[in-house]
Amino acid sequence: MFAEMNPPSVLVRRRSDSIATEIDGEVVVMSIATGRTFGLDRRASRIWTLLEQPRTIDGIVEGLLKYYETSVEKCRADVIEFVGELVTNQLATTEQAAL
Repeated sequence: MFAEMNPPSVLVRRRSDSIATEIDGEVVVMSIATGRTFGLDRRASRIWTLLEQPRTIDGIVEGLLKYYETSVEKCRADVIEFVGELVTNQLATTEQAAL
């Protein structure tokens, strides 16, 4: 379903049945639904932090570009890939945002 949406306007939300903690600047997230634990590197941790409030893909990209020097296109592609992993691992949900 995520792949069929218009990526820049996809709204991403953390799932309420996940818990996270920060250890040495990186985030460890556990999915209560699956019982699996995931270690996030610094960039992925930044995305997780940005998702304290639901955001569109472009909102995440905008937040990341304040901290990292990269192109908008590269950043967007990386965010879309990571959000896909969050959804696959039941750590986040997506929906098409109202335009």
